Amino acid sequence: VGSAWTAPPPALPRPAIKEWTLPNGMDVIYLGVHKAPVVTVQVWYRAGSKDEARNRRGSAHMFEHMMFKGTAHVAPEEHARHIDRLGGTVNAFTTEDVTAYHNTLPREFLDFAVRLEAERMRSLLFRPAMIDTEREVVKEEIRQRENNPIQKAFVRFRELAFTKHPYQWDAGGRMGDLDATGP
Repeated sequence: VGSAWTAPPPALPRPAIKEWTLPNGMDVIYLGVHKAPVVTVQVWYRAGSKDEARNRRGSAHMFEHMMFKGTAHVAPEEHARHIDRLGGTVNAFTTEDVTAYHNTLPREFLDFAVRLEAERMRSLLFRPAMIDTEREVVKEEIRQRENNPIQKAFVRFRELAFTKHPYQWDAGGRMGDLDATGP
């Protein structure tokens, strides 16, 4: 074996990470990589499926979907369309521990992306018809998971491995619980 296998890996330069807390309690983490012509704005909420009541499994994931369904000043689906029109992308995910949203777009629109996220934090609208629609979308995702043998096995594994912990269920939820969630 040559010396390349025994030498420690070269140290990679670590970018400067800045952290601060806003007056409203929101933590901000900033990592500047100024070589890229894009910026990514991520908003992470410390709320995921582990925070759900056992009879409301899937509600965090359903809420993730509803965050795209309009605010007092942004029409349903327009958040994503605004970012798309600027050449960017937007997406979200829910896990056991967090629900997160991310927008990647040309860096000159950083302020716009932050304002869009602030708008849905402040002025999200909950309409019964929208809640019903998103419930069905999430239920369809469950059906797709149930038709996948590997995902089905993983769901069962979790149920057996975590007998008293909310990691027993995944963020996708359960059909009956979603039916009970809503206005």
